[in-house]
Amino acid sequence: DGLIGVRAFMRWDWRKGNQVIRSVRAVDTATHPDFQGKGIFRKLTMQLAEQCKNGGIGFIFNTPNKLSRPGYLKMGWESLGRMPVFIMPFLNFGRSQEAKPGIYSWNSRVISSVLKKSNWPVSITTAYSLEFLEWRYHLNPNIKYHVLSCESEDFFAIFRIKPFRFGKELRICEVVFSKENRINQFAESLEKCAKSYGANLVTFAGVRIPLSSIRKMELKVGPVITINPLRLDKSLTFEDWRPTLGDMELF
Repeated sequence: DGLIGVRAFMRWDWRKGNQVIRSVRAVDTATHPDFQGKGIFRKLTMQLAEQCKNGGIGFIFNTPNKLSRPGYLKMGWESLGRMPVFIMPFLNFGRSQEAKPGIYSWNSRVISSVLKKSNWPVSITTAYSLEFLEWRYHLNPNIKYHVLSCESEDFFAIFRIKPFRFGKELRICEVVFSKENRINQFAESLEKCAKSYGANLVTFAGVRIPLSSIRKMELKVGPVITINPLRLDKSLTFEDWRPTLGDMELF
């Protein structure tokens, strides 16, 4: 006897108000070369999906590529299309003013303070906590994440700098506001942060940030997301389900 296939799902909890919605993300899969094309992937996926449903999991989500997506759709997954992403261009073509060491470093104290003062969104968002955010971002060995905040501790944004063909992208992975909702202060801090890193684009998704002072566009350029609505009463849409770029990153 030997191992011929592996199918892995990762637990992921969401929250809508006081309600916690349990889900899993379909991640790694592997089939022994001698057994490929024999339905191993489908069998393992369907069996694990049934176990999840019986175990109280609300839905499964993932971001399959164009080669594997048809297989998921045949198994009953639904495609939500590309995730909407807000894009804000910045004309930072000059020399970047490097951020002072530590100014945008991880700050668990500020994050904890903002979380205690924030209202939970009415839409479906990740059930984040300080422990979750530290696991997802601060302890991530593959990507360096930074934290944007202010002295009054009324918001924080977790972001990363990602080079692209025409410059640098400042990708906001998470942003949380306190009840004070200091949008203007956030906009000023964000612009200063983008300038310090020489970012040409700022991107974010999920949270509707009313940054009227900064020109932005909403485009469907994020990953294609598919779901299996195991125990949901109705299918999800991007109007009620608000995954962030950090939620959908592969890490």
